[in-house]
Amino acid sequence: MVNRGRISALFCFFVALATSGSRASETITFPFFGISHTDRTEASPRPLRIHVITIDLGNPTIRFLVTPQTGPRDTIIQTTRQFLAEQAAQLAINAHFFTPFPDDGTGTTSLVGLAASSATTGPHGHAYAPFERNLGGAFQNDLPALDIGPDGTATVVYQAASDVTGYLTDPPVTLHNAVSGNEQLLRNGVGVSGTTSFDTTLNPRTAIGLAPGRRLILLTVDGRQIGVSEGVTTAELADLLHAGYGVTDAINLDGGGSTTLAMADPAPRVVNVPVGVNNVPGSERWVGSSLAVFAVPCSVTAGGIPCGVGVTAQGSRHLAITPPAGLASIALELSSEGQTCPPRYVDADGRLTALPVYQSSAQWGAVDLLDPAIVPATTYTIDAKLPGGAALASGSATTGAWGNADGQGDVSVFDIVCVLDGSQGIFTHCSRDAADQGVGVPDRSIDMQDIQATLDAFSGAAYPEIDPCEAARTGSGDARALH
Repeated sequence: MVNRGRISALFCFFVALATSGSRASETITFPFFGISHTDRTEASPRPLRIHVITIDLGNPTIRFLVTPQTGPRDTIIQTTRQFLAEQAAQLAINAHFFTPFPDDGTGTTSLVGLAASSATTGPHGHAYAPFERNLGGAFQNDLPALDIGPDGTATVVYQAASDVTGYLTDPPVTLHNAVSGNEQLLRNGVGVSGTTSFDTTLNPRTAIGLAPGRRLILLTVDGRQIGVSEGVTTAELADLLHAGYGVTDAINLDGGGSTTLAMADPAPRVVNVPVGVNNVPGSERWVGSSLAVFAVPCSVTAGGIPCGVGVTAQGSRHLAITPPAGLASIALELSSEGQTCPPRYVDADGRLTALPVYQSSAQWGAVDLLDPAIVPATTYTIDAKLPGGAALASGSATTGAWGNADGQGDVSVFDIVCVLDGSQGIFTHCSRDAADQGVGVPDRSIDMQDIQATLDAFSGAAYPEIDPCEAARTGSGDARALH
């Protein structure tokens, strides 16, 4: 039976988010290689503070760890920040529901639902807490879990129907690092959250989900802070994940005072504002388990990797592009301010095409974009995009003025000399690419066309009228993946 009241409430929730114009802020940063952090606030339909971590599961530099089995029960309780620091990880989020709560004085706890940690090896492999069924209350009959394999493959699993051990999964996987929640929020893009009072009460929430393009989404919403962040229902949480971040399958993890997102950048800190002790903002709860993420910091200093796209203008009509390293599959999308062309993508030949071309970072290597659509004195942005369209990183550069081969001041006689030298194979004062001033596709052959173009620019002529949208080469068929 359709719950019309619930649908109406969700409709109002997202109409308010979409039409209020009241998003106080949304800041997206790339603190680690293959990871973005969205810090978002909303004022309508109520004050909300939302943190979203988007992880590229295809990035080989990223790995995961769930709290391993410790102590006479399943684990020893600790704050998520303590687990982050203890493991020297870069990110951590709280995970399982646990019991007893509050602590019975032993500091040990049992996790609710399936748990596995790659740091644990026992009779069930890396798994150490079994599936559970029919717990009642806020727990759905079959508790879902999400396992992340050693190759970054993430799968939502349930207990196999015929299983009597508590550790066989449907679909079958070899458990590696697995977390469990009380209910599934989304299944194949459809909201399936519960309708108990636990679900319909506004609370802090923690969720984990999967989105197209091998993306793992970790999301927290702060709550119980009147006028600052008042929390969401589980149905609102599901729709926020799906409508806002493309999540198709998601699990509700332990929330309330447990909701915590911690980051080491470089010092371990709590990113959100938990209400872990007596609902006091900023206080941290000792929880049963956390999921840690290990990644490489984004930095140009020793030990780090630049996470942006390197874009350099070589002269007036040539862009040199260096994509982020270590990615399994990315497309390079070009845009420029003031141009309204449909999205254009770089292909393997360094030309522009209408459809995305996906390659690994190693396959892309250093890209020379030589296309008639690249025109002088224009700022271009290159976005590295994951399958599914999410932008991972970007970079920008502005092409030089037409005829200004040496890049110094206005077009002058020195630029003419540069191009004349270039026609003789001499590139003392300007590069071959900078001397390539002729109209059309840059050919890197410095000849009479380039000399004449520089003379025209020196005389004050404008760059010949070219529609960059028409000049871009169009592709056909589906998006291509090169292997």
